[in-house]
Amino acid sequence: MEPASWSAHTMLYLSLSADLEGSAPDDHGWLDRAAEVCACVAALLDDRELSHAETRRARALAAGVHADAEPLTGVPDDDAEARCAALVAVLRALHHHLELVTAARG
Repeated sequence: MEPASWSAHTMLYLSLSADLEGSAPDDHGWLDRAAEVCACVAALLDDRELSHAETRRARALAAGVHADAEPLTGVPDDDAEARCAALVAVLRALHHHLELVTAARG
């Protein structure tokens, strides 16, 4: 278990979740923003009640990703450089999502 990777994924999940919760029921813009960073979408499917259209689209985004997948699944334990790169990729996705939300909400 790597606390940094779990923290990064949790931060991204919370950002996506807050975006969803802050959206009007007929505003699916949160899903457009999530599509750009699509890590954690599988977890949202398990944790949130979505409309039929949102569920269908989110399932397509999360195809092949399990909600309970470990953050560094598939990254070799002995490859520190790859593990750091994976962590940085999640943090970049978080940053990009926050920029998208700020632009959408003003």
